[in-house]
Amino acid sequence: MVKPARNISFGDRTVLVTGASSGIGRETALAFAAAGSNVVLVARGAKALAEVAASARKLGAKAMAIPTDVTKGPAVAACFAKAGRRFGAIDIVVNNAGVMIPSKVAEIRDTDLRTMLDVNLFGALHVMQQAVKVMRRQGHGHIVNVASLAGRRGFSPLGG
Repeated sequence: MVKPARNISFGDRTVLVTGASSGIGRETALAFAAAGSNVVLVARGAKALAEVAASARKLGAKAMAIPTDVTKGPAVAACFAKAGRRFGAIDIVVNNAGVMIPSKVAEIRDTDLRTMLDVNLFGALHVMQQAVKVMRRQGHGHIVNVASLAGRRGFSPLGG
């Protein structure tokens, strides 16, 4: 688990993490929980989110799991509203939700390409739009966008 820098206090902050059910999102949420932050866990899978929330609570954090599909703007707005009602301010948003469907360029299906764009591009934008609205209203906040190396450089197993 990644530990935050010693000279920064994350205690009593509220951190909303998308893609929190596994991988980088899960570990990020648990690191903030261990640092004393309230964590809002966002992903599509309710069962996996509940497990991460239980782990966060074992670390002493207040945790809230909100199953949300980030590709749906109104669902993201409802998620932020629910988190705001519970915790007040949202101090940090870690915009981490993402999918990768490995395929050769010539063989990728339109439905898979749309899924990647919906989650990785439009989902990230929906989250940023809500975060900016909330953070402007409360007068503070930070947004961290997590991106895959695949966005900068293709991988040879995917083919051409």
